[in-house]
Amino acid sequence: MRCLAALSLSVLLLAGARLASATCTSSTYFIFPTARVNSDAGPVSYFIYRDPRGASGLAYCRLKGFAALGSARSSPLSSLGFGAAINLATEEQCNQPACQAYLGIECVPRGATACQPDAMGNVGVGNIGADNFGRGCVGNNNIGFNNYGNDNVGVGNHGSRNLGFALIGDDLRSTPLRTTEGTLVLEGSTARFEPVPPQPLCQMSGMPPTPECQVCPKCPPPKPSPPPQCVPPKPNPPSPKPRPPSPPLTCPPCLCNYPPLPPRPNPPRPPRPPPVPFPPPSPPQTLICDSICLVPNQDQTDCEPRMCSDPCQDCMEEDVFTWYCMDMDPSVLMTFDTQSECNEMIDLGECEDACFKCKFTARWGCRVATAVYYR
Repeated sequence: MRCLAALSLSVLLLAGARLASATCTSSTYFIFPTARVNSDAGPVSYFIYRDPRGASGLAYCRLKGFAALGSARSSPLSSLGFGAAINLATEEQCNQPACQAYLGIECVPRGATACQPDAMGNVGVGNIGADNFGRGCVGNNNIGFNNYGNDNVGVGNHGSRNLGFALIGDDLRSTPLRTTEGTLVLEGSTARFEPVPPQPLCQMSGMPPTPECQVCPKCPPPKPSPPPQCVPPKPNPPSPKPRPPSPPLTCPPCLCNYPPLPPRPNPPRPPRPPPVPFPPPSPPQTLICDSICLVPNQDQTDCEPRMCSDPCQDCMEEDVFTWYCMDMDPSVLMTFDTQSECNEMIDLGECEDACFKCKFTARWGCRVATAVYYR
């Protein structure tokens, strides 16, 4: 009876996990969503502005063909380095450093519901760790796809606090304002979308001018000068011989003397930062496995199953490049409250190999023996 109760509970837990996974897999996740406006002068790219009501994000999802906006992650423009953000709901833009721009958006199709965070706070599919957003992230607080480490934003980053694409190391950056699957292309006039140059930092914050931001002093207005007085020459005494008439009198041009501008200081340029070293090349792999859930062994002689951090989970293939871990089917896994119960099943030949402890449920488990599975 105890085994039947444990089996029923495992089936219910598996069904709930599959339902949550199906809810999350129905959504589409966009990283670094942008809008490219094709104007006569050339394309202009923007980040997507995040307003407090989420109207701009909802407009983005609907223009992408979805029905609703799910979870999202954002950051101020100052952390992205440059650019402007556009509000797709009001057709307004913001280029101040404090403007919030989306880093990741979950778009939900019609008839589906938004992805609910799992017990570790992850939103998406195949994330391992805590508070990740996207797909296939391993670590904590990652936003994007297939990031390994902590606090990464983007796709394929390895390390910590990286922002961009395929960065290996820590605190590295590459431009996020590029054309990806999350780029929304808008055709037509861009008169309302033309970017406004950001004000110098010293004028925005009210702080004294820095060497990179000098303020030219205003010159005093010139004093009005009296109009030039044209004095006619004294007539010459009459001469016995008539002289030709003089040309008409013209006044010289007025020369206004303005005070000279004070000399502008020319501070020395700061030294260039040292170049970032390129990461060492990865060792060549001669063995290619047929599935993303198979990896080459240490000797590069055969493919072996990809192991999950929880021994009670198996690797599941979502597509050619994406994998995630899911609880084993109850038909191939037995779970028990104590290790002694698990060892009894091994002694009876019902299980094979050894007992192991599940990471997330804290129960003991063993794989069903092959002879029992096909009985």
